[in-house]
Amino acid sequence: MYEEVKNEMTSLDIRFLVRELRKLITGGFIRKIYQYGDSRSKNLFFEIFVPNKGAFWLYMDKNKIFLTKHKKPAPQEPPSFCMFLRKHLMNKKIKNITQAGFDRIVEIETEQCVFIAELFHSGNFILCDSLKNIIMPLEIQKWKDREIKPKIPYRYPPKPLNPFAMDIETFISSFFRTEKKLIAYLASSLGFGSVYAQEICARCGVDGNILCKEIKTDDIVAIYNTIQEMDKEFSPCVYENFVSPFPLKIYGNRDVIFKPSFSEALDEYFSKREVETVKESIEKQIKEEKEKLERIVKQQDEALERWKRIEKQSREMGDRIYSYYSVVEGVIEGIRKAKESGLSWSEIKEKISQESSPEAEAIKEIREGDNVVVLSL
Repeated sequence: MYEEVKNEMTSLDIRFLVRELRKLITGGFIRKIYQYGDSRSKNLFFEIFVPNKGAFWLYMDKNKIFLTKHKKPAPQEPPSFCMFLRKHLMNKKIKNITQAGFDRIVEIETEQCVFIAELFHSGNFILCDSLKNIIMPLEIQKWKDREIKPKIPYRYPPKPLNPFAMDIETFISSFFRTEKKLIAYLASSLGFGSVYAQEICARCGVDGNILCKEIKTDDIVAIYNTIQEMDKEFSPCVYENFVSPFPLKIYGNRDVIFKPSFSEALDEYFSKREVETVKESIEKQIKEEKEKLERIVKQQDEALERWKRIEKQSREMGDRIYSYYSVVEGVIEGIRKAKESGLSWSEIKEKISQESSPEAEAIKEIREGDNVVVLSL
């Protein structure tokens, strides 16, 4: 079985979540809006007050949306898009919350506006008027078949198949129009994602690697019925690497935590992963800083050893010069007097070569151009 760490919500997750949000916050008023990060950041936070129920905190980013119990400190300077949303949505009553077909698109409708959260690819948040003409998107985007920018009608992306809107005949016929294997068809074409696709196959007892057009009609009917039954289940649960609106047969007896609402399950799972991500980031920074300091200490140790060697050599050289001080002084004085007497350098060198004094024998080389006398002590 393919193991997957859940990092985003699928269309099925959004179907269950929207159903829950509609019951909890429809009729509520948007009191506060925050955007965390810079002006292009896709991390939004709505504080919603629902009469007789209290306050709810709705979190959303590029591929997730859920109610959370973890409220971050408000940014000191709200980005321009956040200010724009506040102008149009603050204190407005939520009329409805819907999912666009079986896509990863959530729409929050007020009397005057429709706020659209596209939770796929790089994600986007789009504010439209009541007729779904775009007022302002967080990010201007353009594809071959659609464009997201101000002052044009909002267009949905190409609609994926919706297994919950098909009758059984349409569902069966769709299997014979694809070349895909069953697991791939369920995961991508029907939008369930790999884990839920495996779950459907496991519940039906159908091999996920079989080609769709080779599946028996009875098995397709079983798949259809399984999908419809899954839609009626509701027992949100959190696994180590996954969160689901119902227990998964493919996960067997794995450790699981059940939650009263899907938002609570999503909140616990993704908030925990965010903490782990931050922890990993901090640990990585600490490790890099430690390695940097260790490199500096190593370089300093190497430099210290080098300077100790230089110091030792310099001390030995100084001691040797001091021991032969009279010889060194005699060489310098002899050459000075020879120059003052008018001798040329060649004459001085010739005279030194013929002498057998300690001073003459110590001289190994005269570099007159550099004013250097090389001695061997």
